Amino acid sequence: MGSKLISLKELYFSFKGRISLAAFWLHGVLILPGIFFLTSVLYLGIWELIFNEINENIIVIRFIISIPIIIFFGIASLALIIKRCHDRDRSGWFILIILVPIIGPFWYLAELYFSSGTKGANRYGSGPLKLDMSTFSKRFILFKDLETYKFPRFEFLFRLFNILGLVLSISIFTVCLIYFISETTYDQFHKNHKRIFRVEGSANFDDSFNFIFAPYPMADALVEEFPQIESAIRFRKELGEVASKSKSIQFNENQLFSVDSDIFEFFDIEFILGERESALTDTNSIVITRDIATKYFGSSDPRGEVLVTDYNKEFKITAVVEKFPKNSHFHFDFLVLLNPDINTVNNWNNFLYYTYILTTVPLKVVVTEQVRRIVNWD
Repeated sequence: MGSKLISLKELYFSFKGRISLAAFWLHGVLILPGIFFLTSVLYLGIWELIFNEINENIIVIRFIISIPIIIFFGIASLALIIKRCHDRDRSGWFILIILVPIIGPFWYLAELYFSSGTKGANRYGSGPLKLDMSTFSKRFILFKDLETYKFPRFEFLFRLFNILGLVLSISIFTVCLIYFISETTYDQFHKNHKRIFRVEGSANFDDSFNFIFAPYPMADALVEEFPQIESAIRFRKELGEVASKSKSIQFNENQLFSVDSDIFEFFDIEFILGERESALTDTNSIVITRDIATKYFGSSDPRGEVLVTDYNKEFKITAVVEKFPKNSHFHFDFLVLLNPDINTVNNWNNFLYYTYILTTVPLKVVVTEQVRRIVNWD
């Protein structure tokens, strides 16, 4: 009795019948895993390309959206494996042999991937099933210049385009959803994000312009003058080279900041190594991100190591922290303690500092006239 011809749907989504060793290698080892790989590259690659850093909530959403794809390929793979078990005259439950320690996986591979099927009929069919290629040779009508032409059409191409269209649609929807979530949660990983504001200013000369820097005394003056402001901190960006004293490694860095000591109470910064309370207690301390720790010291604990910046200033590493997510307006690699001299403390003309305020309640209106009076601007 000859082999039964089946459709592509029956091949991938039916658990009845048998398939030969050659068909199993073609569809179960080459075609199906290949399509799954391409789908994964399309699905995951776009995310990584557009969103280099994704928070935990987005990862959960990405996984939930990918569940239908996982189920689709999982059922197709399981159907092929079970039909291959049938070809060996074994029940589909035979796949559980892989759970047997040591010998199980080898037995599973030997039976399904390297052993020929039962000769002749067995309890699962008279012979291995074969894909009916005649289903791929239908024809369609194309109208052109009022004349009718007929061209052969392969159904598998039509199905392939449908699958790729579905994958592309899911990918585009996922990217749009992730972009929407990223934009609507910008800077919201701080628990006090509704009460944190960056001080900005504007000036009118021949032309008007805005700026995001403030003089050093501004932070203290705002806290003193406004009862609605609970606290304020300052950042100053430093440029130059950073080198490891114990290892001959040196890089040009552009994400080194001098900050006030209470930054860890102001922003939510996750500590990996070190203590929050003692991370920036003196001017020789430096806090680095996990990426920088790996860049300079590999997998070893960098605490206690010394980094040397421009002008041979040495800093001892006291803590390692996680970097901010991508949907943050501010990013850093190094944090050192801000140590201004007496001239800087009283200088209202030196606009070098990013200044942030923490209000007692969420604010929508800032009274600029009071700020103008504080700095005696006319």
